[in-house]
Amino acid sequence: FPLVWIYPEIPQAAMDFHGLAIFFAAPSGVTNLPSETFLRCVDNCPTTSEYNPVCGSDMQSYHNMAKFGCAVSCGARIRVIRVGTCLPVNG
Repeated sequence: FPLVWIYPEIPQAAMDFHGLAIFFAAPSGVTNLPSETFLRCVDNCPTTSEYNPVCGSDMQSYHNMAKFGCAVSCGARIRVIRVGTCLPVNG
């Protein structure tokens, strides 16, 4: 899968789904949750349980590259910014 997607904003809303925490950009005061189609796609995407985290441009740590790839394949506009977990964001 290509790693060329660029996430346009720093995320403001988050949702944890089957071990994959997904962040979404939203204007202040608006919650932009993922669609049922996206959630179903991520849930049905086959991956291993191997722990080898990568940090996405959405500042979310993905359990492994396969989990990251599932999010991208299902429509998340993100790219890998580093191998390993993301640093905590203070806000």
